[in-house]
Parts: sequence; structure tokens; C-alpha cells
Amino acid sequence: MKVNVKKINDMKIRTPGKSAFTIQTKPHMFKLHTLAYIVGKRGGGKSTLVASLVKELIDDGVIDIVCLVTPTFESNRSMFEQFGKDAFNEEENVFEPTAEAPLQIEEFVQSKADELDDYLNQMELYKDFIKRKKTKSFGLNDLEYFIENDIINDLGMIQKPVYKYKHMPPRIFCIVDDCINCPIFIGKGSQRFTKLCLTHRHIGKSQKGILGVSLAILSQSLSTQVGGLSKSVRENSCLIAIKNTKDKDKLKNTYKELADDLEEDQFYALLELATKDSDYNFLVIDYNAKCPRMKFRRNFDEFLILEGTKCNCKSKKKSKIKEEIVEKKTEINTDNKENM
Repeated sequence: MKVNVKKINDMKIRTPGKSAFTIQTKPHMFKLHTLAYIVGKRGGGKSTLVASLVKELIDDGVIDIVCLVTPTFESNRSMFEQFGKDAFNEEENVFEPTAEAPLQIEEFVQSKADELDDYLNQMELYKDFIKRKKTKSFGLNDLEYFIENDIINDLGMIQKPVYKYKHMPPRIFCIVDDCINCPIFIGKGSQRFTKLCLTHRHIGKSQKGILGVSLAILSQSLSTQVGGLSKSVRENSCLIAIKNTKDKDKLKNTYKELADDLEEDQFYALLELATKDSDYNFLVIDYNAKCPRMKFRRNFDEFLILEGTKCNCKSKKKSKIKEEIVEKKTEINTDNKENM
């Protein structure tokens, strides 16, 4: 078949300079907001992997709030309490995996947007009060108005509004753990959760913009007959963490669903390399990586760089950091598939 190609000069697609949903993270950290999918057998370290990532994001000052959907919070309490009371309030931030949970998450995110709007409105009142106070241009009715709106307290003291989070709008990370065969993944719950996952960057409207939420979904199985994560969510995940298995059919399905942009031999070799030294290791694939050389990792702290992969980072500082990683490059033997 012969095809003639002719360019149209005035119809070029132009991308914006900066995404409306960009959250700045350190050079080697993943982009946010993210939709992460972590798959592995029970006791394989899924919760530990994600909890360590979220803790680092909190310590970096990137994430303000963590919420959790799980039926096993009490069993893993210590793992999630490490996030600290400022980011994680178990009385408000833990949800049971019911069919209503996706709606509750949306309401939770919107409530944080509303809290921000309340603060901004209070600050406008506070500024108005200070201005009137300086010019002595308010009467008794004005004073009553400011008292009613908590700018003046019962003792007659001026109260400047306080905002409890670092960022405006606040950054939220939601972990969904141990929910296979729970109502959130069945029937109406599954439909609602799929919608949440596909629109997670667009929820929570405030005066300062859209909050959005990052989601990390932890699962013991790639797919189930019923009560598992929908295929549309799995295929739209931009951060994947996978464990190895001796089941060749499962490996094949994992490759087809989550990694088919690789050559199949490359996938098996990367998976073997990433997981061979420990039962708690994962192959991590970042489909929204800041640089092609950062796409594959062993867990979160080692890059696996395929030979010939070029760096496309524009920042000289970032390029310098990545040169240190290149020196630690591990060669991948694509014959490893035969040894699995």
C-alpha cells in the first residue's frame, strides 16, 4: 500500500507549557497526581512499599492529607500511623470499602476544598476588619457582624484565621488496600470506583483551583471473576508495581495488560532482575516518568535503565543527577525468560 503524506502547517497540535494538575516533586520522585496499581500476593510487601512512598512524600512536604479505604485498618494501624496526626486523622480519614466509599472519597476531597474556601473568605473578612479598624470606619452593626463571623472572639480579641495545611489547595493521597471481593469492587460500588479513578485529578473544586487526589490501589491479584479492580482502571494506571510469579499464565496476562509497550522478553528479564534478590522486591513501571531513563525501577530506589535509552531532561541539574544513576546501570540478560 502506498501512502502520500502532506503536512498541514496551520493545524499543528500545541501543548500547554504547564499542566493544570502539576504538583512539583523532587527530581527522582514520581509525578503527582498519580493513579498507582500495586499487585502481589498476600504478605509480599505491598502495604509497606506504598506506605514508605507516602511517608517520603509527607516528609518532603509534598502531601498534606492521607486517607485510607480498607477493611483491615486495625491490623495495619502502626503502618499508617507513621504518617502523623497532621496528615492522617483516623477518625475522619479511614473508610470502609462499601459501595458508598467512592462517593465518600469525593465528598472528603470536596470538604477539604470547602475548608480552603472558608479560610479564604475568613481572610477577606479579617483584612476588611483591619482596614476598617485603621480608618475607624465601622459602627455597632459592623462589630456584631465581625463577632458573628469569628473575627472577634467572646473576649473581644481579634482572631486572625488559621489555615492548617501547607499548600493551597491541599494535596491528598488515598490508599485503597485489601478490597478484593468488597462492595467497593462489586456492582454499583465498582462503577463508582471506576469513575473516581478515571476522574481523580478533577474532583474537589475550590477558589484556588481543583484539588484532585492521588490514588494507590493494592491488590493480591491482577484480576478476578468478581470483586476485583475493573480492567479500565488497571489499563489507565500510570504507576505499576508488579511481583514475580511462577504461574506463566499470570505472567502472560500481566504483560498483556500492564506492560505490552515492551518487548515480551524485555518484560520478563526486567521482572526477573527487579525481584530475584528478595521476596519483597517489585518491578515498578512509571508510565508518566519525568525521563525515559526513569521508567523502570527495582522498588522505588533503584533505576533499571535499558541499553540505548536516552535522557530527554532539559534541566542541567537533573541531567547531572541522572549521570550518577547511569554509572550504576545493570545489564539485563534477555535470556532470563528461559530460567523463570
